[in-house]
Amino acid sequence: MYEREFTLYVDSKQVLSILSDIVLLAGISGHFAVLLAEDKSGELLPPSKVKNKTGKYIVAYLNIPDTEKEKVEVELLSVTQTITSSTQIEYILSDKNGETAQIDFFIKQDGENTILRIKVEDEEVKSFFGKKKVFEYASPEHIFEDHVLPYLRQLRRQQHIHLRFLGKIEGIPINAIKEAKKYIPVIKFGGIYIYGENLEGIYTIIDGELDNGELTIGEKRSTGINALYELLNYEKSVKVLLFDSEIDDKIYDFIKRKGLEKIFG
Repeated sequence: MYEREFTLYVDSKQVLSILSDIVLLAGISGHFAVLLAEDKSGELLPPSKVKNKTGKYIVAYLNIPDTEKEKVEVELLSVTQTITSSTQIEYILSDKNGETAQIDFFIKQDGENTILRIKVEDEEVKSFFGKKKVFEYASPEHIFEDHVLPYLRQLRRQQHIHLRFLGKIEGIPINAIKEAKKYIPVIKFGGIYIYGENLEGIYTIIDGELDNGELTIGEKRSTGINALYELLNYEKSVKVLLFDSEIDDKIYDFIKRKGLEKIFG
């Protein structure tokens, strides 16, 4: 039996989403490939073509040797996936001889982090994963600690920025921006979206000041101070939408430190 517990610095929903996606998980593992999935009609189809999955799959179990002299060998397995709850996923693997192994993922939110416990149980005393020499490279330790865990550990915590609409102003840009200045000083982090005839622009606000911008008029694109200059010289009416956001201090500090290009590309 294999059983280990790991701390991941991401939200549990991210971990659940990955470990419950058998096609993605198989790819990450480096030793499995999902070939077919069962539809509720009982038909086996490529996973992308199945509309109503039953949780049963045909999976190739791969031995990828360390040297070029040895051949890659494959065994077909029947795999049943059961998502027992929002904190547990179960996979049962069966080979052509009826020998089975059960893999359970236990997922627990721990503050901002996730505690992941992986448990592998074998029906036979002799390990399913090591019953043949051909699979000696694909032990649970290797699959999870050399493939799956490194992938999960490189994930970044998802951050959600919630925008709040402050107001809409219409008029020629020079007047609209003067009106917008009533809002700008109280915005910690936000932005202005401007649109008009053949014109579209976005300007960011940090600590109550216009910080950066991008403006397109027709086919001409301007950035930075030039974007503001071009806007103020535009003589047609535009609409100005103002937003601010509710973001925690960590995101705010990142934005100030790394620059707005990280947010807007």
